[in-house]
Amino acid sequence: MPAALADSINPCAFAVMLLLLTSILSRTKDRKKALLAGLLFSLAIFITYFLLGMGVLHLLGNVKSLFWLKWIVGIVGLLVGLANIKDYFRYGKGFLMEIPVARRPLMQKIIKKVVSPAGAFVVGVLVSLFLLPCSSGPYLTILGYLSAESQTLNLRGYIYLTVYNLIFVLPMLFIAALIGFGYSTAEKIGQFKNKNTRLIHLIVGLLMLGLGIYVIGTLYRR
Repeated sequence: MPAALADSINPCAFAVMLLLLTSILSRTKDRKKALLAGLLFSLAIFITYFLLGMGVLHLLGNVKSLFWLKWIVGIVGLLVGLANIKDYFRYGKGFLMEIPVARRPLMQKIIKKVVSPAGAFVVGVLVSLFLLPCSSGPYLTILGYLSAESQTLNLRGYIYLTVYNLIFVLPMLFIAALIGFGYSTAEKIGQFKNKNTRLIHLIVGLLMLGLGIYVIGTLYRR
């Protein structure tokens, strides 16, 4: 599950979760409500990404040439990997594998309006669209590979989508639990995230490079 691991440690998801919990706590001072909001927010993202994955797999199921599909998937994986490695060495220079700067004010405005767990679920669906620039590379790579392996969305595909998206939201659930149960604060976790953002990009880049090489390598197995 290298793609799922790469997707789950992206700094965008961490930043969104921290912003959400900070907003909830600043208005309610209620850790239990913040915990529930974090859980529902993560559930919303899980459901949204699961449905998006199903849609993409159905679309890719119409592709006739599996050979070229795998080539494209492998190249996408390599490019995403190289882009993330670039962010490790030259963070903030050129294209950044994170939420586009122009979209961040709108995303922050939406999240800061959340005052209840139910609102967190609704906003989670909307914010999923903002996370796409961060997560679309790994997700599309693995969806393309699954489609190349099987052109029909069978039970194995549903299980894989479920496991993938569970891994994707796992760090968000972990952050919600840490803050909700009082083991840490959004400020401390935010400082840790900011300190290690470049390292996160390096890890994601190496995982995606490995995935891209693996997918292309499957084309030449005998």
